[in-house]
Amino acid sequence: MIKDSLILRKRIKAKKPHFVMQDAHKLKCIKIRWRRPRGIDSKMRLYLKGYRKSVEPGYKSPREVKGLDSTGLAPILAYSERDIEKADKNKNSIILGGKVGARKKLLLLDAIKKKGLRVINIKDTEKYLSEIKEEMKKRKETKEKKKKEIKESKEKAEKKDEKKISEDEKSKLEKAEKDKILTKKE
Repeated sequence: MIKDSLILRKRIKAKKPHFVMQDAHKLKCIKIRWRRPRGIDSKMRLYLKGYRKSVEPGYKSPREVKGLDSTGLAPILAYSERDIEKADKNKNSIILGGKVGARKKLLLLDAIKKKGLRVINIKDTEKYLSEIKEEMKKRKETKEKKKKEIKESKEKAEKKDEKKISEDEKSKLEKAEKDKILTKKE
């Protein structure tokens, strides 16, 4: 029953036009979105031939498959491991949240893999995981290099400061010795 409804939905959506507001193609200020035509002389409201199609119940999906993905599973938006724990393998598929960072995505994908769930917004999870891991290694290496460079530059600066101090101290010591010699002579 659901499979037939999914096939039917696919056929309906293939024929469905992109619904756009009346005269959106003529005026730049009109956004490309749907608003019902309400004008008294509107040809689109009257469903005249040659004018854009309007939203009608005939384009609607069958009730059983409303909100389901292409495989017939109900999608769940996941931001944490708790969301994944709620999901059922036979009823749900997962959509990873857009604001989830790479490090957390790794954890979530591992949990999804263990549970055997399907991820909608990532095509090849294995490839994606390997790419993220490589990228994180590169970031770590560059971070370590920067830390080393900063440490070395600090050490060099300290050495320079020591040299300056030692030169200043030498000049002060020389002045003190000269003062002693001068005071003894008098």
